[in-house]
Amino acid sequence: MLLLPGVVNAKDFRLAPIFQEHMVLQRNQPLLLWGEGAPGEKVAVQLRDQAKVGTVEADGSWQVLMDPEKAGGPFSLEVKQGEKKIVFSDILIGDVWLCSGQSNMEWQVRRSSHAEQTIKEAHDPQIRLYAQPQRANYHPVSNMEDTGGKWVLCSPESVSNFSAVGYFFGQDLRKKL
Repeated sequence: MLLLPGVVNAKDFRLAPIFQEHMVLQRNQPLLLWGEGAPGEKVAVQLRDQAKVGTVEADGSWQVLMDPEKAGGPFSLEVKQGEKKIVFSDILIGDVWLCSGQSNMEWQVRRSSHAEQTIKEAHDPQIRLYAQPQRANYHPVSNMEDTGGKWVLCSPESVSNFSAVGYFFGQDLRKKL
């Protein structure tokens, strides 16, 4: 393989790993989408009735800033670069809350009081959890690195592994908002 100075290797077209099926995007705020692609190429993003275009930078990175959206869904998100297209479905626009802490946030629903009843009644696909596996990092991690995180819909089959604090907080917010 011959590498010439100034020639950038084309990267695969993709979005950052946080963008997936079943994701929730924050309502009433500009929505920043980013990823990688072939330098100089246009990236077209379609969400609801909104279409925006960006250009892949020389380093292979791109960003597209979408206008704020009201709560709702499910929607589809389509991102294209040339003939390459990525489509995510079952996207919600709503509230995204970060639940962070130590063992208190790791306490799972299956270990909470009345877990059996809670799990049986957990039919709310509007509550979603971004489950991020634990991993020690001694250096900064790129937001393009796939760390194994996944968006999970709330159901009796999945809720037992949700953070109990996060789940009950989300359930309470759904009733109020």
